[in-house]
Amino acid sequence: MAPRRGWVELVAQRPDLTGVGDVQYRILDPVQNDVHRSRLAEDDVAEEQRHQEFPFESGVNLAKWARFLKIVAMKGVIDDTINAIRRISAELRPSALDDLGLVAATRWHAQQFEQRTGIVAQFDSSLESIDLNQHQSTAVFRIFEEAMTNVMRHAQATQVDIKLEKENGELLLTIRDNGRGTTEADKSARPSLGLLGMRERASLIGARVDISSSGGKGTVVTVRVPLA
Repeated sequence: MAPRRGWVELVAQRPDLTGVGDVQYRILDPVQNDVHRSRLAEDDVAEEQRHQEFPFESGVNLAKWARFLKIVAMKGVIDDTINAIRRISAELRPSALDDLGLVAATRWHAQQFEQRTGIVAQFDSSLESIDLNQHQSTAVFRIFEEAMTNVMRHAQATQVDIKLEKENGELLLTIRDNGRGTTEADKSARPSLGLLGMRERASLIGARVDISSSGGKGTVVTVRVPLA
Protein backbone atom coordinates (compact mmCIF):
# COMPACT_ATOMS: atom_id res chain seq x y z
CA MET A 1 0.00 0.00 0.00
CA ALA A 2 2.93 2.39 0.69
CA PRO A 3 4.04 2.66 -2.98
CA ARG A 4 0.51 3.53 -4.08
CA ARG A 5 0.23 6.32 -1.52
CA GLY A 6 3.75 7.59 -2.39
CA TRP A 7 2.90 7.78 -6.08
CA VAL A 8 -0.36 9.57 -5.44
CA GLU A 9 1.42 12.09 -3.20
CA LEU A 10 4.11 12.55 -5.82
CA VAL A 11 1.60 13.24 -8.58
CA ALA A 12 -0.10 15.78 -6.35
CA GLN A 13 3.20 17.54 -5.71
CA ARG A 14 4.45 17.37 -9.33
CA PRO A 15 1.98 19.02 -11.73
CA ASP A 16 4.34 18.28 -14.61
CA LEU A 17 3.52 14.58 -14.15
CA THR A 18 -0.21 15.16 -14.46
CA GLY A 19 -0.47 13.54 -17.88
CA VAL A 20 1.12 10.30 -16.68
CA GLY A 21 -0.29 10.64 -13.21
CA ASP A 22 -3.87 10.63 -14.43
CA VAL A 23 -3.37 7.21 -15.95
CA GLN A 24 -1.31 5.79 -13.12
CA TYR A 25 -3.70 7.24 -10.54
CA ARG A 26 -6.56 5.28 -12.02
CA ILE A 27 -4.49 2.12 -12.01
CA LEU A 28 -2.89 2.48 -8.63
CA ASP A 29 -5.90 3.81 -6.67
CA PRO A 30 -8.60 1.12 -6.97
CA VAL A 31 -10.33 2.33 -3.83
CA GLN A 32 -11.05 5.69 -5.41
CA ASN A 33 -12.13 3.96 -8.64
CA ASP A 34 -14.47 1.59 -6.79
CA VAL A 35 -16.19 4.49 -5.04
CA HIS A 36 -16.62 6.26 -8.36
CA ARG A 37 -18.00 3.17 -10.08
CA SER A 38 -20.37 2.56 -7.17
CA ARG A 39 -21.78 6.05 -7.46
CA LEU A 40 -22.22 5.64 -11.21
CA ALA A 41 -24.02 2.32 -10.66
CA GLU A 42 -26.35 3.89 -8.10
CA ASP A 43 -27.15 6.67 -10.56
CA ASP A 44 -27.90 4.10 -13.29
CA VAL A 45 -30.25 2.14 -11.01
CA ALA A 46 -32.07 5.30 -9.94
CA GLU A 47 -32.42 6.39 -13.56
CA GLU A 48 -33.77 2.96 -14.57
CA GLN A 49 -36.34 3.02 -11.79
CA ARG A 50 -37.39 6.53 -12.73
CA HIS A 51 -37.90 5.51 -16.35
CA GLN A 52 -39.90 2.43 -15.34
CA GLU A 53 -42.25 4.55 -13.28
CA PHE A 54 -42.48 7.37 -15.84
CA PRO A 55 -41.71 5.81 -19.24
CA PHE A 56 -42.55 8.91 -21.28
CA GLU A 57 -40.58 11.47 -19.30
CA SER A 58 -37.31 11.50 -21.28
CA GLY A 59 -38.49 10.59 -24.74
CA VAL A 60 -39.33 7.23 -26.21
CA ASN A 61 -37.12 4.35 -25.16
CA LEU A 62 -38.61 1.33 -26.87
CA ALA A 63 -36.82 -1.29 -24.78
CA LYS A 64 -37.83 0.26 -21.47
CA TRP A 65 -41.36 0.97 -22.69
CA ALA A 66 -41.69 -2.66 -23.80
CA ARG A 67 -40.63 -3.85 -20.35
CA PHE A 68 -43.10 -1.48 -18.75
CA LEU A 69 -45.95 -2.77 -20.95
CA LYS A 70 -44.97 -6.36 -20.20
CA ILE A 71 -45.21 -5.71 -16.45
CA VAL A 72 -48.61 -4.05 -16.86
CA ALA A 73 -49.84 -6.92 -19.03
CA MET A 74 -48.63 -9.54 -16.53
CA LYS A 75 -50.45 -7.73 -13.73
CA GLY A 76 -53.61 -7.73 -15.83
CA VAL A 77 -53.30 -11.47 -16.49
CA ILE A 78 -52.84 -12.17 -12.79
CA ASP A 79 -55.88 -10.05 -11.89
CA ASP A 80 -57.98 -11.78 -14.56
CA THR A 81 -56.87 -15.21 -13.31
CA ILE A 82 -57.80 -14.37 -9.72
CA ASN A 83 -61.21 -13.08 -10.83
CA ALA A 84 -61.79 -16.20 -12.94
CA ILE A 85 -60.95 -18.46 -10.00
CA ARG A 86 -63.37 -16.53 -7.82
CA ARG A 87 -66.13 -16.82 -10.44
CA ILE A 88 -65.55 -20.56 -10.88
CA SER A 89 -65.55 -21.13 -7.13
CA ALA A 90 -68.76 -19.18 -6.72
CA GLU A 91 -70.32 -21.04 -9.63
CA LEU A 92 -69.55 -24.39 -8.06
CA ARG A 93 -71.01 -23.65 -4.65
CA PRO A 94 -71.88 -20.28 -3.09
CA SER A 95 -70.31 -20.05 0.35
CA ALA A 96 -73.51 -18.51 1.75
CA LEU A 97 -75.32 -21.81 1.18
CA ASP A 98 -72.80 -23.71 3.28
CA ASP A 99 -72.74 -21.06 5.98
CA LEU A 100 -76.46 -20.25 6.18
CA GLY A 101 -78.53 -22.80 4.27
CA LEU A 102 -80.87 -22.04 1.36
CA VAL A 103 -83.59 -20.21 3.31
CA ALA A 104 -81.27 -17.89 5.24
CA ALA A 105 -79.00 -17.35 2.22
CA THR A 106 -81.99 -16.29 0.12
CA ARG A 107 -83.13 -13.89 2.83
CA TRP A 108 -79.61 -12.47 3.14
CA HIS A 109 -79.34 -11.97 -0.62
CA ALA A 110 -82.67 -10.13 -0.68
CA GLN A 111 -81.44 -7.78 2.05
CA GLN A 112 -78.20 -7.11 0.17
CA PHE A 113 -80.13 -6.55 -3.05
CA GLU A 114 -82.31 -3.88 -1.40
CA GLN A 115 -79.28 -2.11 0.03
CA ARG A 116 -77.45 -2.10 -3.33
CA THR A 117 -80.33 -1.11 -5.60
CA GLY A 118 -82.84 0.76 -3.46
CA ILE A 119 -85.56 -1.60 -4.71
CA VAL A 120 -87.63 -2.86 -1.79
CA ALA A 121 -87.14 -6.64 -1.46
CA GLN A 122 -89.63 -8.45 0.78
CA PHE A 123 -88.75 -12.02 1.70
CA ASP A 124 -91.37 -14.37 3.15
CA SER A 125 -90.83 -17.94 4.29
CA SER A 126 -91.92 -20.02 7.26
CA LEU A 127 -89.44 -22.77 6.39
CA GLU A 128 -86.49 -23.37 8.66
CA SER A 129 -84.72 -25.90 6.48
CA ILE A 130 -85.28 -27.66 3.17
CA ASP A 131 -84.35 -31.22 2.29
CA LEU A 132 -82.39 -30.59 -0.89
CA ASN A 133 -79.03 -31.96 -1.95
CA GLN A 134 -76.14 -29.63 -2.80
CA HIS A 135 -76.80 -29.63 -6.54
CA GLN A 136 -80.46 -28.74 -6.05
CA SER A 137 -79.86 -25.97 -3.52
CA THR A 138 -77.09 -24.47 -5.67
CA ALA A 139 -79.30 -24.46 -8.76
CA VAL A 140 -82.26 -22.89 -6.92
CA PHE A 141 -80.05 -20.18 -5.43
CA ARG A 142 -78.46 -19.37 -8.80
CA ILE A 143 -81.88 -19.16 -10.47
CA PHE A 144 -82.99 -16.80 -7.70
CA GLU A 145 -79.89 -14.64 -8.20
CA GLU A 146 -80.50 -14.44 -11.95
CA ALA A 147 -84.16 -13.51 -11.45
CA MET A 148 -83.15 -10.72 -9.08
CA THR A 149 -80.54 -9.49 -11.56
CA ASN A 150 -83.26 -9.28 -14.22
CA VAL A 151 -85.41 -7.23 -11.84
CA MET A 152 -82.53 -4.81 -11.28
CA ARG A 153 -81.56 -4.47 -14.96
CA HIS A 154 -84.83 -4.63 -16.85
CA ALA A 155 -87.97 -4.46 -14.72
CA GLN A 156 -87.88 -0.78 -13.71
CA ALA A 157 -89.50 -2.01 -10.49
CA THR A 158 -89.70 -0.36 -7.09
CA GLN A 159 -90.50 -3.56 -5.19
CA VAL A 160 -89.95 -7.29 -5.48
CA ASP A 161 -91.59 -9.96 -3.30
CA ILE A 162 -89.85 -13.29 -2.72
CA LYS A 163 -91.63 -16.28 -1.26
CA LEU A 164 -90.16 -19.69 -0.42
CA GLU A 165 -92.57 -22.45 0.60
CA LYS A 166 -93.57 -26.10 0.25
CA GLU A 167 -96.64 -26.93 -1.80
CA ASN A 168 -97.95 -30.31 -2.99
CA GLY A 169 -94.65 -32.12 -2.54
CA GLU A 170 -92.63 -29.38 -4.21
CA LEU A 171 -90.42 -26.53 -3.15
CA LEU A 172 -91.96 -23.38 -4.57
CA LEU A 173 -89.89 -20.22 -5.06
CA THR A 174 -91.76 -17.17 -6.31
CA ILE A 175 -90.20 -13.85 -7.33
CA ARG A 176 -92.80 -11.17 -8.14
CA ASP A 177 -91.94 -7.59 -9.12
CA ASN A 178 -94.10 -4.53 -9.82
CA GLY A 179 -92.13 -3.40 -12.85
CA ARG A 180 -93.02 -2.64 -16.44
CA GLY A 181 -93.70 -6.25 -17.38
CA THR A 182 -93.31 -7.66 -20.88
CA THR A 183 -93.77 -5.43 -23.90
CA GLU A 184 -94.63 -6.56 -27.44
CA ALA A 185 -91.00 -6.04 -28.41
CA ASP A 186 -89.91 -8.29 -25.55
CA LYS A 187 -92.29 -11.04 -26.68
CA SER A 188 -90.90 -11.03 -30.22
CA ALA A 189 -87.25 -10.92 -29.10
CA ARG A 190 -85.12 -14.01 -28.59
CA PRO A 191 -84.88 -15.23 -24.97
CA SER A 192 -81.93 -13.78 -23.12
CA LEU A 193 -79.00 -15.90 -22.02
CA GLY A 194 -80.06 -15.29 -18.42
CA LEU A 195 -83.50 -16.81 -18.96
CA LEU A 196 -82.08 -19.70 -20.93
CA GLY A 197 -79.58 -20.32 -18.15
CA MET A 198 -82.34 -20.36 -15.54
CA ARG A 199 -84.28 -22.98 -17.46
CA GLU A 200 -81.18 -25.06 -18.11
CA ARG A 201 -80.28 -25.09 -14.41
CA ALA A 202 -83.81 -26.10 -13.53
CA SER A 203 -83.85 -28.97 -16.04
CA LEU A 204 -80.61 -30.39 -14.61
CA ILE A 205 -82.26 -30.97 -11.21
CA GLY A 206 -85.67 -31.99 -12.54
CA ALA A 207 -87.22 -28.61 -11.69
CA ARG A 208 -89.30 -26.20 -13.75
CA VAL A 209 -89.19 -22.43 -14.25
CA ASP A 210 -92.32 -20.56 -15.31
CA ILE A 211 -92.33 -16.87 -16.22
CA SER A 212 -95.51 -14.86 -16.59
CA SER A 213 -95.70 -11.18 -17.40
CA SER A 214 -97.88 -8.55 -19.01
CA GLY A 215 -97.32 -4.92 -19.87
CA GLY A 216 -97.42 -2.64 -16.84
CA LYS A 217 -98.26 -5.44 -14.41
CA GLY A 218 -94.83 -6.76 -13.51
CA THR A 219 -93.27 -10.18 -13.87
CA VAL A 220 -93.63 -13.38 -11.85
CA VAL A 221 -90.91 -16.05 -11.87
CA THR A 222 -91.93 -19.38 -10.35
CA VAL A 223 -89.48 -22.21 -9.63
CA ARG A 224 -90.85 -25.65 -8.74
CA VAL A 225 -88.50 -28.33 -7.38
CA PRO A 226 -89.85 -31.83 -6.62
CA LEU A 227 -89.06 -32.95 -3.08
CA ALA A 228 -88.20 -36.57 -2.38
